[in-house]
Amino acid sequence: MNASERLTVALAQVNLLVGDVQGNLALTLREAARARDELRADLVLFPELTLSGYPPEDLLFHRGLRTQIERAVRQVAGGAPGIDLVLGFPEYQGNQIYNSAGVYRDGRRVALRRKSCLPNYRVFDEKRYFTAGEGAAVFECKGFRLGLLVCEDAWESEPARLACAAGAELLLVINAWNATSGPPATRRVSLVTSVASSRVAASTIRGGGTTLSRSVLPDPVGLSIRSRRWANNALIRPRRLRTETPYPSPGMNS
Repeated sequence: MNASERLTVALAQVNLLVGDVQGNLALTLREAARARDELRADLVLFPELTLSGYPPEDLLFHRGLRTQIERAVRQVAGGAPGIDLVLGFPEYQGNQIYNSAGVYRDGRRVALRRKSCLPNYRVFDEKRYFTAGEGAAVFECKGFRLGLLVCEDAWESEPARLACAAGAELLLVINAWNATSGPPATRRVSLVTSVASSRVAASTIRGGGTTLSRSVLPDPVGLSIRSRRWANNALIRPRRLRTETPYPSPGMNS
């Protein structure tokens, strides 16, 4: 198989701390370098709101956090050459804040996703803090068209549909929800349903500021789902191959 027909994505389950922007940045760049050098990954995926930790809540309104986040985003842009880095951060635009995910490649941002489905139930109150984004974020990596979603976006069908309509072959989903926010099985069923309806595969990374992490790899036909064991810090390497089979399941290596 030609190297251009293979995409190696590393899922970085990391233990992030709410408010520790510089510590989270250092951990992110260190794990990105490991994914590049040890796993030979083309792309590494970090959890939702990587830089601030999750959930930042009223810290988002603190001017000092905004200053730190904006500085960290500039450092991320050139901090991990040789690998595409996907991470989450609160994006400040005037008086609005977005729950965003950026894709960074060799010093520049190549894609930006603003979370469009903001949860506002049980322990979640994201509409208090964030403005909903619109549209789709699709970018190319090694010839693959990748769609980017943020957490709740994957539980609804419309964001995945828009990404696929824009040409996405694989959905990348960054998450952060705590263990008490809902049954994991229910969330996995929602993700499988979304993936099956859009007919693409998905790699999803989960992480939270105070909880353990778990990542899942739903089969693109919705028939099976692979779930990584709970762990504080781990690098996972699923591979997406372009073959004659329309929707192959990704493999998973620790």
